[in-house]
Amino acid sequence: MERHCLLLCLLFLAAAGATAQSWSFLDPKVDEMAKFAVATHNQQKKTALEIERVYDARRKLVRGNYVYNIYLTAKEGGVGSDFNFVASVYDQSSPKTYELWDFRPLRN
Repeated sequence: MERHCLLLCLLFLAAAGATAQSWSFLDPKVDEMAKFAVATHNQQKKTALEIERVYDARRKLVRGNYVYNIYLTAKEGGVGSDFNFVASVYDQSSPKTYELWDFRPLRN
């Protein structure tokens, strides 16, 4: 019975991996896009969020390019309570540009 549960869990994880791809959180491209997303959000909303850490990143293919969903923790002005956010960044390959599609808080 335990083997069947383990096998089902592994199959589920493999299927989930087929639709989204995760990184080690030290990926320089993810870090670059997270900084872009926070800077763009700060400029648009007149906030002063500072990234504490990126704890997850996934990508999916959209219109021949990738959209990265970046999950991060940030603080307003670098002080106070941590808040979790998800930023959706469109990575356009030609010309090489990023576009912030969405930036929203998650429930902590």
